[in-house]
This record gives sequence, C-alpha cells and structure tokens, in this order.
Amino acid sequence: MSKNVLTIKIAGPAGFGIKSGGLLISQYLQKLGLYFTDYSEYPSLVRGGHNTYQTTFSSTPTYSVSQKVDIFFSLKADFWQSHQQEFTPDTLIYKDLPQSDHPNMTCFGITVALLDGDIKLAKDLIKKTYPKFIEPNLTSFDIGYKFAAKSKAIFKIKPQIVKADNQQIFDGNQAFAHGFYKAGGKFYAAYPMTPATGALHELAKNANNWGITVIHPEDEISAASMSVGASFAGAPSAVGTSGGGFALMTETISFCGITEIGVLFYLVSRPGPATGLPTWTSQADLLFSIFSGHGDFLKVVIAPTSQQNTFDLTIKALHLSQALQTPVILISDKLIAESSCSLPDFNLIKSTPYKETFAAISKNYQRYALSNTGVSDRTLPGTPNGQFLANSYEHDFTGLSTEDALTVKSMADKRAKKLALAKKLVPKPNLYKNNGKNLIISWGSPVGCIKQAFDMGLKDYDLLEVVTLWPLDDGIKQISKNYKKIIVIENNQFGHLNFLLKTIGVNSDKFISKYDGRPFFPEEIISFLSPLSRGDVRRTEGFN
Repeated sequence: MSKNVLTIKIAGPAGFGIKSGGLLISQYLQKLGLYFTDYSEYPSLVRGGHNTYQTTFSSTPTYSVSQKVDIFFSLKADFWQSHQQEFTPDTLIYKDLPQSDHPNMTCFGITVALLDGDIKLAKDLIKKTYPKFIEPNLTSFDIGYKFAAKSKAIFKIKPQIVKADNQQIFDGNQAFAHGFYKAGGKFYAAYPMTPATGALHELAKNANNWGITVIHPEDEISAASMSVGASFAGAPSAVGTSGGGFALMTETISFCGITEIGVLFYLVSRPGPATGLPTWTSQADLLFSIFSGHGDFLKVVIAPTSQQNTFDLTIKALHLSQALQTPVILISDKLIAESSCSLPDFNLIKSTPYKETFAAISKNYQRYALSNTGVSDRTLPGTPNGQFLANSYEHDFTGLSTEDALTVKSMADKRAKKLALAKKLVPKPNLYKNNGKNLIISWGSPVGCIKQAFDMGLKDYDLLEVVTLWPLDDGIKQISKNYKKIIVIENNQFGHLNFLLKTIGVNSDKFISKYDGRPFFPEEIISFLSPLSRGDVRRTEGFN
C-alpha cells in the first residue's frame, strides 16, 4: 500500500511515556526530511487514564492531524476499542505487542520496519535521546523491528522523501518563547497553568543564554503586576496563562490601559467555565479576552493559526504592545500550544527587537501630552527632568490625579485615537483561494484543519483566516460580498467570531462549532460541509 499522507497513533495509560515515545517517532520522521503535525490527548492524571499521541506525516507540508489512523498501537490490550471510529479497512492495529521493558521503543521499532526505514538513524536517535538507558531501549526497539519484519500481515509504507534542511521540532509554547526572545523581550512572568506552562519552561531553560529575566511568582496577579512594572521600567515584557489565571489578571489589563503601559498577554485557551477541562482544547475565551478589563480603552487581540504563525505573531504582538502603549493579547489554544511540527530552526533567524524612541526632555515634560495618534512620548524612570506618575486614577497630562471634566474627556479621547493607529498596524486577514463560490471564515487552530481539508479534496470553498480579532478589519465585509454563502467555523459553543462579525455587518449562512474539548479534524470539516451531514452529535451547529 502506498499513501502520501499517513497517521500513526499510540494509546495507553498515563505514566507509560506515551508522548515522549510518540515524539521520538516524529523526531525520526523529521530526520528523514518528512513534514509532520502531532496531537496528544491526556486527562488530568499522573497515572492511569487514557492517553494518546498521534502524528500525521507526509512528503509535503501538513497543517493538522487526520482523524483516520493508518497504524495504531494499543499499549493496553483493550484500549483500541475506544478508537474504532478512527479505523479504516486498511488500518494496522497492534493490540497485542510483544513483551519488552519499553513498549514505546517496541512501537518505534515496528514503525521503522513498516516504513522500510533507516535502522542506523533510528538507533542513533535513541542513543542521543536516552543516553543513560541505551541498551534496554535498543533491545526493545529490536524486538519491535523483528516482530514487524517477520509478520505476514505487514505491508511496507514508503512515502516519497523530501529532505528539509535546518528543520527543528517546536510546539506552540516553544514557538512563543523563541518569538518573544527574537522580538527583544526582556522580562517574562507566569504562574504555571496548563496549557501555557510550556512557554514558562522554555523561557526559563534559555533565560541565561538569551539574557532575559523569567519569574515564577506566587500567583497570576503577581505575574501580571511584575510584568507591568518591568515594562514601565523599559524592559519589553509578557505574561502567560490560561483562562482561570487570565481572570485574575483583568484588573492589571485595565491598569495598563489607563497608565498606557504596553504588556503582551499570552493566553492559551482550554475549556471552561472554572477549572473546566484543564488538559483539553477550546476557543471559548475570545470574547473574554476582547472585553477583559473595565472601562473604555484599546486592547488588541491577535490569534495565531499554527506554531510557525505563533512565532511570527509573537514578534508582531510584542512590538505592537510597545508601539501602542497598551495591552496586547495573543490568544492561542491547547492544540497549537502543545502540538509539535517540523519548522525552520528559530535559532537561525535574526532577532528583530523593537526600537523605542524615548522623549527628548523639555522643561515642562508631559508624559500624557495630546498627540495625533494617541500615543505620547515617554521617558524611562530616573530620567532627569522626565519624571511622571503612572497613575491608576484618571489623570492629567503629567499623570496627576484629576476629576476635572474637560481633562477627563481629553485623556479619554487621546487614548481612543489609538484605535485608528492600531487598525493600520495590526495583521490583516489572509484569503486562501480554492476556486470557491462559498467562503469559510475562521481563526486560530481550525484554520490548519481547514487547509488540510483543502489538500484532501474539499472544493467550492475559499478560506478567510482572521488573524486580528480585535479590532476587526473593516475589509472583511467587502470580501464576504464576493461569495454566495458564508460559513463560520469555531472551536466553541456560542460562536464568538460569528458574533463579532455581525458587528461589522457580516452575517453567516451557517455556523459550525465543536466544543467537546477535542479539535476539528479535516475529515470532519469535509463531512460538515457535505449536504449529507446531518444528525451527528459531533457536528453541532451553533447560533446564527
């Protein structure tokens, strides 16, 4: 059997090294020069439960994992039964693996045999990855390789291999960390909260080499406050969290708004309300992010659609927070943040730090002086004759508290002018042509799934990828007029973008949602947009 796109999946209890073993397979594929995208599922358990890791790979770029599996490994004999809807008549199911000390290495050995692969490359990778346990891992690998090679039921899968130079494996959290560093970020604070914790780990690991300060404070309120203080002092800063932690940070966002201090908030969504599903994915925090903080002030909300896009937009978002002197929220989700793919090595990319021009000091320096753009020149603390107050009260041009009606209105109008500047500076929507008479509008992680559906043969639809969710681009309405029908696809129940589009006069003909903690799969997208798809509980339509 020969296929250009293949999917491998491993299922087993927590504590069996499901993700680390699966990631080893992806590393091997990457070393061959193949493209891959992975996805893992795990409950909030240290041991037990039902964990999975799957990777979809090809000789051409991949944008999401497939729902249908070609090779399935069950590390417990009965786990395969929960995945029957993912199997095809050609799926190879390994539910009775040969005995070994390291079953994941056995799966790796079977995979290499099935792909008619490079044994030396595979073993070198094992030695590098597990230097303290080389022999037992190699023994388990050999058991799996020999088992697959001798089986009469085995067929070899050999995709066309295209070498990819200077490729490395990054997940979305790592991409954010590298983007923050390349953008000139100097201070990061976060209290660990799944699924954003990986960014904290990556930044802390590299802090000394990168010359940045990384703090793990006592809670999310402290993390946000520390980042504001660092930015006020001249160190471009960011803070990372998920929905529950972001809820504690909303007062700080308002403080940023009135003091005009730019901070990047990295919000990685998971299902709520409250604790919700801590280790699963969702896009249900969009409206929360846009309406976070009380009072009238500008905030910018940007959503990456992939790991590469996370790197690129982190640079853009940090620069925007400094240029606009206001909070910028980079909203991602568990799927992007904790999934990996093969990307150009970020370490080889040149840094692009934001170059801020500080105020030329005059005798009567006014930090909040009126300006055409709403952005006023600022000084660093300690600048002679450049002193000012960063006041949480409404204030005058120097930062002194005031309740004078005319001054209050002047300050509010000044801050409001930033909206026009933001619309010029923020990333624009991207239109992907697919010879379509109808238009899909989406954002965040579903975009990759939709692109993969296009590659799998979905016709009659173009895709509009909305990158900046707030402020929305006015041109979306004009683009939508060129299509017969508008379909909005989101990983939330109520349709947050669908709601926002109505505010600029764009009304969808169909809204497709998924909100069970699982991402969309390309096969589902194709099915959802088929006139035959009706009645499936996983094909839930939201509110128009």
